[in-house]
Amino acid sequence: MKKTYLLLLCFLSGNALMANPPKKQFTLNLDGKETRLIQKNDKVQYDSDGNITMITGTTEPAVQVYLPDEKLNKGIGVIICAGGALRMHSWGNDVKSMAQWLNERGIAVIGLKYRLNTT
Repeated sequence: MKKTYLLLLCFLSGNALMANPPKKQFTLNLDGKETRLIQKNDKVQYDSDGNITMITGTTEPAVQVYLPDEKLNKGIGVIICAGGALRMHSWGNDVKSMAQWLNERGIAVIGLKYRLNTT
């Protein structure tokens, strides 16, 4: 059921993007409403430049959408699930870096921030 809901959310998000000029990057909650990537229970580690490297304690899932430049856009998108053994999200390495690389090639990216084991 959750997989179906997530796919439906991605489909609806895609349709909404076609109707309105897209932002370069934005985050949606499970209701499809725009939100922040970092929620109240999340613990975050940053690199020396202030970029997110790791997120732990996630209890509220979300998706962050990274869109390529309109001139490069190939109409293709992928979902990236950050690694971390259900204990953390390796956001900087697994999502952010890969999103940048794929965006440079005209591919949209949806970074999935799923619930983590909090024990």
